[in-house]
Amino acid sequence: MRELELCVLCGGPKSGFRPFMEKSGYKIVRCAACSLVFVNPRDEAAALLSQYGDNRSSPAAYYEATAGEDRQNALKILEIVNKHCGKGEILDVGCNVGTFLESARDKGWKPQGVDANPQAIAACAKKGIRAAKGFFGEEKIAELDRQTFDLISMNDTLEHFQDPKEVLRQAGAHLKPGGGISLLTPNLESFLARMFQIKPKEHLFYFSLATLSKMLQETGFKVLHAAEWSRRRNVGAMHLGASFENPLWASVSKFLQISRLDGIVNVALEAMFREQIYILAKKA
Repeated sequence: MRELELCVLCGGPKSGFRPFMEKSGYKIVRCAACSLVFVNPRDEAAALLSQYGDNRSSPAAYYEATAGEDRQNALKILEIVNKHCGKGEILDVGCNVGTFLESARDKGWKPQGVDANPQAIAACAKKGIRAAKGFFGEEKIAELDRQTFDLISMNDTLEHFQDPKEVLRQAGAHLKPGGGISLLTPNLESFLARMFQIKPKEHLFYFSLATLSKMLQETGFKVLHAAEWSRRRNVGAMHLGASFENPLWASVSKFLQISRLDGIVNVALEAMFREQIYILAKKA
């Protein structure tokens, strides 16, 4: 296990880390100085990376099953992006099977992805989308060396990184002057996110609008749009996710799928809960 001695966001010492909760044998703490919440200690880097490479975490089959809902979410994001950013080259970090990039391509963007899951890379190739294999910002990816983009997107990705602040710095280095970054991540302030998105084996950081905005500002970005919102989900497919640990909820998910009630529940959840944070920022 690896333990952080300093807060990634503010640099505060471990003595200022306060217990937040425990889950699945992992301790989650909150920095008293800046309120960032994170897993500490966490698994070693090799173990963290391996769960993506062998398709255990964020499995490709789950994202193929949720492609319809993910496409709706992508269009919602792209509507905001296209109001603030000129179209051009986009890099989707954690692109998985390429649903977001397909939608971006339909809207006039030139798509490229990066993901640590080889099954996801293969799925992108079948859709005619170029995707590099690797963990952006945490290992060297030759295909991305010296490349710059007009937009970098990370949809439910930033929370997986061992050092999200460094990843944002790396993103800035891969953006053209005035380029944008589009971030979607679980909302720590949401009851629904706390129930389903506290996954300490893979989600290492938990953000609020305040902590994520501060991290962006400290890594050279200016926030253009920030909101708490809900994304369309496919509750009937949730049991396909390897990280969906609770057997009771997995059974509920299967029942909703079989009974064809999942569509109604999807709409209700989207209307009731703001379980996500969305921020669009620009390289300063």
